[in-house]
Amino acid sequence: MVHLDSGNDEVESRKITREFLNSLKPKEKVLIATVHDPSALGAVLAIKDVGRDRNSVVVGQNATQKARLEMCRHGSPLLGSVGFFPENMGSKLFLSL
Repeated sequence: MVHLDSGNDEVESRKITREFLNSLKPKEKVLIATVHDPSALGAVLAIKDVGRDRNSVVVGQNATQKARLEMCRHGSPLLGSVGFFPENMGSKLFLSL
């Protein structure tokens, strides 16, 4: 496991992920789990930059529209993003009490 600081944006994530991917052996498999979708989308761009689409998978958080569109693209390494809906959490919590 390796922790990379994405800088919390797509541009920095792309740069740092590209550097990391270039340090690996070409056939190594990679799973990238990010703190939010901008970092995930930067990782997706880095994967495309270095041609590792076939052996890399990315997951993000927030399920932004941009990430959902990317997930719909055939062959995308972005396989999932967790959506959070805090506006719905309170009502469900109170119903269970």
